Amino acid sequence: MVLVDGQDYQIEQIKAALQRQRVQATIVLDIVHVIEYLWKAAHQFFEEGSLSCERWVESKLQLILEKGGRKTAGSIRMSATKRLPEDKKEVVEKTANYIAKRSAYTNYYDYLQSGYPIGTGVIEGTCRFLVKDRMDITGARWGLAGAEAVLRACSISF
Repeated sequence: MVLVDGQDYQIEQIKAALQRQRVQATIVLDIVHVIEYLWKAAHQFFEEGSLSCERWVESKLQLILEKGGRKTAGSIRMSATKRLPEDKKEVVEKTANYIAKRSAYTNYYDYLQSGYPIGTGVIEGTCRFLVKDRMDITGARWGLAGAEAVLRACSISF
C-alpha cells in the first residue's frame, strides 16, 4: 500500500511506477490532508473555534471513514447549496472536489479493517527521528557513505 497526500502529479508518478514494475498496490489518501480540507470548508459555515464548527468536521470525518469520499463530497456540496451564500461556496466546492476526485483512495473503513495506516504521521515522525535527530548533530559532517551507514544502523535498531 502507498500513502499519498493527494497531489495529482504524485498519484500519477506512483501509478506509473507501479505499472512499470508490474506491481499492484492500494493507494490511500492521507486522512490528515482530508481533515485539513474539512476544516477550511467548516470555517465557511461556522465561526472558527466554535463547537458547531467542530461538530461539522466530526460528522464529515465520520462519514468519510464509514462511507468514503464520494458520499462525503456530495454531503458537503448539499450543505453548501442549502446554507451558504455564493461568496462562501468556492472554498467548500474546492474541498468537495478534492475529496470526490480522490474518492478511489478514501475507502478508509476497508483500509482500517485490513490493518493499513490511513495517515503518514507515524512515518513522518520516524523520518524526523531517523534523519533529523540522528543526522543534524552540531558539528557533524556527513559524507554520503557515512550518513547512509548511520541511518541503516539506526533503522535496524527499531
